[in-house]
Amino acid sequence: MSAVSGKIDGGLLLAQALANEGVERVFTLCGAHIMPAYYGCKTLGIEIVDVRHEAAAGYAANSYAQTTGKPGVIITTAGPGVLNATTAMVEARDQGSPLLHIGGGAALGALDTRQMQETNTLEIMSPCSVWSRRVYATHRLGEYVAEAFRNACGDAPGPAYLEVPADVLSANCDSKWADRLPQPWRYSSPLLERSVVEGIAAALARAERPVLVVGDGIRYFPDAAAKIAALARQLGMPVHPIGLARGFVGDEAAYPRLRAGVSTVVNADLILCLQVRPDFRAAMVSAANRRGAALVSVHTDSHQIIRGIHPSDRSLSAAPDGVCAQLLEALDGHSVAETSQAWLEQSVAYTEQERTAWLTGFNSSKQPMHPGRCAHEVAEFLRREQPEFTVVADGGDSSLWIREAVTVSAPGQLISWGPNGTIGTGLGFAIGAWFGRRKPVLLFTGDGSFGFHATELDTVARFQIPLIVVIANDSAWGVIKGTEQLIRPAAVAEHGNLATEFSEMLHYEKLGEIWGIDGELVRDFDEIGAALRRAVSTGRPYIINVEISQEDFSPVIAAYGASVKSGG
Repeated sequence: MSAVSGKIDGGLLLAQALANEGVERVFTLCGAHIMPAYYGCKTLGIEIVDVRHEAAAGYAANSYAQTTGKPGVIITTAGPGVLNATTAMVEARDQGSPLLHIGGGAALGALDTRQMQETNTLEIMSPCSVWSRRVYATHRLGEYVAEAFRNACGDAPGPAYLEVPADVLSANCDSKWADRLPQPWRYSSPLLERSVVEGIAAALARAERPVLVVGDGIRYFPDAAAKIAALARQLGMPVHPIGLARGFVGDEAAYPRLRAGVSTVVNADLILCLQVRPDFRAAMVSAANRRGAALVSVHTDSHQIIRGIHPSDRSLSAAPDGVCAQLLEALDGHSVAETSQAWLEQSVAYTEQERTAWLTGFNSSKQPMHPGRCAHEVAEFLRREQPEFTVVADGGDSSLWIREAVTVSAPGQLISWGPNGTIGTGLGFAIGAWFGRRKPVLLFTGDGSFGFHATELDTVARFQIPLIVVIANDSAWGVIKGTEQLIRPAAVAEHGNLATEFSEMLHYEKLGEIWGIDGELVRDFDEIGAALRRAVSTGRPYIINVEISQEDFSPVIAAYGASVKSGG
């Protein structure tokens, strides 16, 4: 029974509905339209994490979902409050991250009177979301919240948007509606027909070079991790993780086969894809399929399944945990072929060969410091001394260097932007990651990306988040500057680096002084480890501003520039 009686307002009923779904905290920025929701959350013990920009709140909710495997919640006020979170919603949509965005709205009773912040945000949010609705009656808030979570966490997970007009949220309704909240929805894994499973199992058993490709969406099926690991061991399959899948199956440092490179996928004779979305990061799957590799693609969302081109290819709508369990049962008693060990060793060799292009940067001793060496020193420090840290990667080239340099041992330990390529997410992601994992966070970011939401250091300081910010500072928008120099050298020679350079290296290490956050400037790679130790010893937020070269770019950017220049 509800602890309240008589009449309750929409803010308390909304909070009751959130608590009913297991919500423990919300990420938000205040506004007059949404204040009743705050009082409701406070009454029920739901933590309010208030930030300095709505986009950062959206990034934090996204990161919270990635680190916990549970949906995050963002609450924004009407008009510009909702609109400021648009990019964060698209980022979550393209990553398949389940979150609920509750947006304030202009009063229903005064619509079309040009009241303050009367903007059709529902229409704007619709293409940014997997589901979007407006609430028209206070007593139906619980019904709508339940439906929003069902859609955010369903077959096609992503951000749901629920608009609550100001007069709906502040109005009273009978407290009985707090006792009539729908049962929280739980995903039920559909199973495949036995004949289909046996066919896939037989193909896997025959394959000489099978590979398992695991996509971002796997993060939200925690029961699948052990089954995927068992299946990979049973068949001697290397695993290629995409995005959030890093660390999901196990420790990459202990088991190099869990971080197989692109070349392994391209040279496989059978590819099993689990929750892999058909974006550019999975291009090697289609390339291998065109070269003759058999393809089995499994995804809960039928619209996200990668389609093969061969009659024997399988495209299946099912949940990865259930499919893996069925395959393990069908393969019971199957012994790993002698060729499997050779294939695993070949996969490791492929991956090491791909890595050679990165080693030049990792091992560079040039000055100003190579960005790859900066990332390498940070990654080595974490590996040796702080392996439990959550790592957030932001920026263009900066994120590429650190993602390649670090090894991951647990799901949600490495957080970064997805296929939308949204930079500037770092501080928001770091805030959400702290509340999700409750382990210290290291944000590795470029100086341009850091500037997007630098005032979120206020949020970090207020909530005493043990965050170390390492800024790889080249005083430029490095990716754009680098690619322009590669693909249009004549134009750069004639006009210079247009709008891609800052006037000088800014001393970001001093910025945190406003909030009592210490920092230091580093110019030599030999000093990075000592700086990180000093940062860890404080147990407080800390900024390490690292001056890096303006002329060195990652292998990804170099390859992209060469491809564009050649017309490839």
